[in-house]
Amino acid sequence: MDAYTALVIYNQNNGASVIKYEKPMTSENDITFKEVYDRWYQRKYNNQNKKLSRSSEDCARAAYKKCKNLHDIKMSDIKAADMQRILDDFSLSHATMEHIKNLMRQTSKYALEFDIIHKDYSEFITINKRDDDESGVPFIAAEIALLWDNIDKPYVDTILIFIYSGWRANELLKMPLGNISMSDKTMIGGNKTRSGKGRTVPIHPKISGLVEKRYSEGGSRLLMRDGKPVTYDVYRKIFKGVLLDLGIDHTHTAHDCRHTFSTMLSDAGCDPLARKLLLGHSISDLTDRVYTHKDISFLREEIEKI
Repeated sequence: MDAYTALVIYNQNNGASVIKYEKPMTSENDITFKEVYDRWYQRKYNNQNKKLSRSSEDCARAAYKKCKNLHDIKMSDIKAADMQRILDDFSLSHATMEHIKNLMRQTSKYALEFDIIHKDYSEFITINKRDDDESGVPFIAAEIALLWDNIDKPYVDTILIFIYSGWRANELLKMPLGNISMSDKTMIGGNKTRSGKGRTVPIHPKISGLVEKRYSEGGSRLLMRDGKPVTYDVYRKIFKGVLLDLGIDHTHTAHDCRHTFSTMLSDAGCDPLARKLLLGHSISDLTDRVYTHKDISFLREEIEKI
């Protein structure tokens, strides 16, 4: 394009003299990954018409920092192999890899839109690390029994709700009360992955009464404290305190409840498809699945095996 522009200027002057052509200070082909990120970030997060969560913004910034090897490279020179090298760093958690991949996809899409690149190589990158979403130490049967024996103590019910539903801590803590139906005995939520969002989990009969009691207390969320929704940082301290009071291994985390749910499903011989749907794991041909009454009946039958 530079050469073509110079040629046009030359011909306009009938070739009478050599015209000095100065290349623009910065062409679109010279724009680095950092500059693309800055432009994309400005449009996405500084847009007054869009209200995006603070956590989403924090995740984008954290993912960008992990891509430091790409910061000063021209966006048009970055290929799939360059992106893949970052995702092949197994020291990163699976969740961090997901945020990095998402950032690469979005910045590449932006660059393609503005003709900074002519091919989106981000569509070829993959996460090769096994999902560590369920890593942790599951509660053993004796610990679960101890929780039931102390059900009248504050917040013990919340741990059992987590254990028998499989929600990630933030998924349940941020779930609007309107997403819980006591008539249908279902919860709808999920906020981590595309396949995990909007999933329906039947309320297990063992925790139905616990959920209904908290539901009837009103508020915007299922877990409230002093009239305000319980945040993850607050719940983490509550969780630790409950276990300490009961004499249960204090190394457990709230995420171990999800791991316990997954383990119980497997031990009970739950259908593999149902287990994936309940936990929000990706299923190649069911990413955009719309839950029907038949689906919910199927999931209810499987979850009640535990």
